[in-house]
Amino acid sequence: MFGRGPKKSDNTKYYEILGISKNASQDDLKKAYRKAAIKNHPDKGGDPEKFKELAQAYEVLSDPERREIYDQYGEDALKEGMGGGGGGMIHLTFSNLSLVAAHLVVVVATGVEGEVVKPDQFKAINDEGMLMYQRPFMRGKLYIHFTIDFPDSLPPDQCKALEAVLPSRSSV
Repeated sequence: MFGRGPKKSDNTKYYEILGISKNASQDDLKKAYRKAAIKNHPDKGGDPEKFKELAQAYEVLSDPERREIYDQYGEDALKEGMGGGGGGMIHLTFSNLSLVAAHLVVVVATGVEGEVVKPDQFKAINDEGMLMYQRPFMRGKLYIHFTIDFPDSLPPDQCKALEAVLPSRSSV
């Protein structure tokens, strides 16, 4: 059962909170966080909510994997479980009719009959992702990113093999 892929959403909020650019280094990130944390610390008369936002922004942006997910899909993807437990991401590449998967996991999923998977499309499979934090018997969503590289041409033997497994041309 395929769900919807993650939506593109606002991915600048955390950078704005810390007052840095998207291409800031880890050192720049750390300096900006420390400066803002000192200024906004509740014990120093700062706003507790602003301090929490700073800590959340730094927590995400200081982790390279979570930062990449945030940069690509925004805060919503992290909340839906794409980063840090509750979900997983697998990148599939079709090249010369072979399937290469980043994880050695067998997942049988059915979609809507006749549904076409397009290049660079995302699908989510419920209850097949990583175990959820503090819920050892519940699994999150497994996100699959389909990256499809179509060959420019195929040798005649591969064309015949494809024709043998695909529906006839007249029925398409």
